[in-house]
Order: sequence, then C-alpha cells, then structure tokens
Amino acid sequence: MPPITFTVQGVEKLLTGRKPNKGKGPNEITPRLLKELHTEIALILTIIVLRSLDTGKVPKDWTHVIITPAFNKGSKSKPSNYRPINNMHIVKPNGTHQCVKHGGFL
Repeated sequence: MPPITFTVQGVEKLLTGRKPNKGKGPNEITPRLLKELHTEIALILTIIVLRSLDTGKVPKDWTHVIITPAFNKGSKSKPSNYRPINNMHIVKPNGTHQCVKHGGFL
C-alpha cells in the first residue's frame, strides 16, 4: 500500500468543495460553515487525522452514525417503503476521502 499523505492544502481543497446546502451532521456543524472557515480549520483537521493515523484511534464522535428513515413511496405504514439515510459526522468524510484519493484506507 502506498503511504498515505495529508496536507493542509488538500484538506482545504476538500473543505472548499463541500456543497454548502447539504444537511448538518450530529455535531450541528453545517457544510457552509466548514467551507467558509476552511483556512482557519484545515490545519486543525489535518493534525487530528494525522494523529489518528499515527495512534490508530479516531475521535469518538467519528465512530457514531445517526440513521434516519427517508420515505420513498407507497404506504407509509410499510417499513420496506423507507430507505436509510446516514447522518455521519460532517468532518469524517473529508479524512476518509483524502485516504481514498491517495490509495489508502481508514
């Protein structure tokens, strides 16, 4: 496996690429806020992800996902007419995406 590298510039690029109108995560942080504050938080997020890779531990918040049922069509009384929507920590996809881009995985 090739080495996984993270740079502040790469994290900034991922933060600025967020769709600002998407929903917020369980931590109540909106994608718009991450996008607007990308220069201020990119270094902090890079340090968190690098420390996570070094120690093999991830922030506890990143290990929990909220699953919400979203109605598709048909009778609302049938569970099969719903699909799961995950509402994971909004910062988590950035680190995961960065790993995938560089051929690694978390």
